[in-house]
Amino acid sequence: MRWLRDAGWVVALGVVIAVLVLRPERKKPPDPSVSQAAIEKMRAEFEESRVRREEELERDLSKIRTEGTQSQLRLVGKAYRRHLAAKKVPPQEEDFQNVLDIWLSHRDGEPFVILWGVDLTRLPEGGAGLLLAWEQTADKDGARCVLMADGTTTKVISDDEFNKLPRAK
Repeated sequence: MRWLRDAGWVVALGVVIAVLVLRPERKKPPDPSVSQAAIEKMRAEFEESRVRREEELERDLSKIRTEGTQSQLRLVGKAYRRHLAAKKVPPQEEDFQNVLDIWLSHRDGEPFVILWGVDLTRLPEGGAGLLLAWEQTADKDGARCVLMADGTTTKVISDDEFNKLPRAK
């Protein structure tokens, strides 16, 4: 039995030697400046991504606000035409006092400028080239939503074009 015990010691010694010889090298800790550079790169990429997402969101919201404003202007035109058809006289501001506070631009929250007392049926070319209602202020790009005097067509036009278009009378 002694040989078994001696053999056990030899095997144990062999395992210890094998572990010492074959052990993996310890990795050196990473250089802090390399880690810091990687973190800064990730931070910059994240910031670029955030800015891109915010710009995309702002474009989408701007589009939604513009579509909402044009929809409101179409409602103004529809109400204007209905009143004219029913009463046979052009509407006045007093005829719509109950809805003026909801006829607002979705882009700036301001009420629309509406030309009252215009007989749409007597306008040349059905009023297609004349302005009937519009936003009070242009957006940051100088564009504003307008309703043409045909009572149905809405457009987004530049400030220059807005100043050149004739108003319905």
